Amino acid sequence: MDAKRLLQGLAMCLALGWTLAASANQAALKPRTALFDHLTVEQGLSQSVVHTIVQDVQGYIWLGTQEGLNRWDGNDLRLYEHVYNDPTTLSDNYIWSITVADDGTLWLGTDAGGLNRYNRQDDSFTHFRHDENDAGSLSHDRVRVVYQDRLGNIWVGTDGGGLNRLDAATGTFEHFQHDESDATSLPSNSVLAMLEDRNGNLWVGTSGGGLARMDRDTGSFERFAHDADNPASLSGNSVRSIYEDRDGRIWVGTYQGGLNLFDVASGSFQRFMHDPADNRSLSNNKVRAIYQDFNGALWVGTDGGLNEWRPASGGFARYQHQLADDASLSDSRVTTIMQDRGGVLWVGTYVGANSWNYLSDAFTYFQAEGTALRLSSNIVTAVNESRSGEIWAGTYGGGLNLIDENAGETRTFNRGNSDLPDDRVMAVHPDQ
Repeated sequence: MDAKRLLQGLAMCLALGWTLAASANQAALKPRTALFDHLTVEQGLSQSVVHTIVQDVQGYIWLGTQEGLNRWDGNDLRLYEHVYNDPTTLSDNYIWSITVADDGTLWLGTDAGGLNRYNRQDDSFTHFRHDENDAGSLSHDRVRVVYQDRLGNIWVGTDGGGLNRLDAATGTFEHFQHDESDATSLPSNSVLAMLEDRNGNLWVGTSGGGLARMDRDTGSFERFAHDADNPASLSGNSVRSIYEDRDGRIWVGTYQGGLNLFDVASGSFQRFMHDPADNRSLSNNKVRAIYQDFNGALWVGTDGGLNEWRPASGGFARYQHQLADDASLSDSRVTTIMQDRGGVLWVGTYVGANSWNYLSDAFTYFQAEGTALRLSSNIVTAVNESRSGEIWAGTYGGGLNLIDENAGETRTFNRGNSDLPDDRVMAVHPDQ
């Protein structure tokens, strides 16, 4: 081979190498094997759009939808809804937000009925509504976020009336609102997200006004807004979610500008946005939810699916609805993310709720058709081995399973066939 051909061949190989390297850099990150269980209207959910999911102190899962509040005990759903002329029921069926206070009380934000407090002792609700004749009432009846700080204060973010702090002793509210003539006031009266960080700073996400940090001593706000001429500014002014990870970093989700990582010291933002040419990028720029699980994985809910941040590679693995896969997300429009005490990851969407336990995937393969090794529920919350080598698997709602791999059998213990007091088994330990 002459020198010219050799050089041409080397050039072609080098070019091909660059092309392959570029392609590899854009290759999608492989997601984990995730088998989602669905809780939709087909299973009795009152309505498809799930805006918020929490777990209370008794272990119940509460799901707020656009048509009622649902309580899931692992087997059955119970619906709470507004009843005309009954002031002890929900004031409004459209639920935006639920928070569980330190004392176990559930607080709910509704679309047109203000703030509700659930009274467990008599299964009723107390309403806190806007009253134009009462200066100490809630500032607006459209409540988008309810939050409790470490001091026990209940904060209420409204869409139109700004921010409220509840005085639990008197039932009155202190208001923090936007003032055009005051640059230190709340930047917008549409409050969509809240966070208290580990240093006690209160962060407020707004629609149209970006992010704000509150000075609790003065009641003033420092604003962080999008600046088209500054690529290190917040990527968008509609802030839907704020989250502090275990390393103390502040993540900010915007509705059109993707995800931001905030450097508090410098006041600058690192942006993570969707790039159609990069399959490792965020799947969609409409970010509604951010959550870090018990193992440290950061999850981001968007209108284009669930994203798992992979810091080692600087990209995201995507989990999206697939028409041909019944175990995929029920819908790619993710509204909320939560992990319960048993390790189950809950994902709210516009087509119901999804649950996934990292441990359950291995057991799901035991449940293939034609085998006897079928668990009573896919939501596995605890696994342990007895001294005699028996495998016990506790489930959320399906009771306790004794797995005998040698015999190829599974025996189930639940409230109906044993003395097990509750089918929600959160831990399994051998007798000492």
